[in-house]
Amino acid sequence: MTKFKLTTVLFLAAILSITACKKDEENNDDNTDSSTLKTGTVTLSKSEMYKDDWVYFSFASGKEVNGIDSTNFNSRTDWDIAFHSRLGRTNGGNSGVGNAGVFDTEITDYSSIIHVDTNLLMSDTTVQLITGIGNMGPTYKTVAGNTTFDSAFDVDYTQHPPTYTATKNTFVLRTADGKYAKIQIQSYFDEYGKSGHITFKYAYQTNGSTDLK
Repeated sequence: MTKFKLTTVLFLAAILSITACKKDEENNDDNTDSSTLKTGTVTLSKSEMYKDDWVYFSFASGKEVNGIDSTNFNSRTDWDIAFHSRLGRTNGGNSGVGNAGVFDTEITDYSSIIHVDTNLLMSDTTVQLITGIGNMGPTYKTVAGNTTFDSAFDVDYTQHPPTYTATKNTFVLRTADGKYAKIQIQSYFDEYGKSGHITFKYAYQTNGSTDLK
């Protein structure tokens, strides 16, 4: 092989090697550059009316958490938020051993909420759960919950049964293990129009950042 041909071959081989290395680097970047913001929409099961029966949800799994009831909810760390009809609770304060809290931004433009101000988050205290309807009106039981969720629905008590219309306010939350999320309750109904099924969309930041974009 002549000196010219050998030089040409070596030059082409070097170009191919550099190109291959760049492709490998691009592939590695694709594998590691994954978003830490997880999003979804969920429709929860229906809680049993007039009983202290809540539906619990975990942002980490994106699913309901089974096996939780009124006897063990405040000792479990595997749930973040729960609903009973229009009442809500988070895993913190009176409701649990977690570090959860919630704040109502009162903003319906969900996409505009891109940050959590941790100073505004409120821990759970108590709420009033209806345990029955008698001749004198409803009876109540004081249970752990977060009154922040009182603004999640506009309730029309002139209807029988009362109607619940989601305000579409965006709520920001801290989860049981100290991560952050936002939710917007979409409806009080499932896809078949059955009432009592809370439907909400969420964005959950898995890396612990307060940024929700």
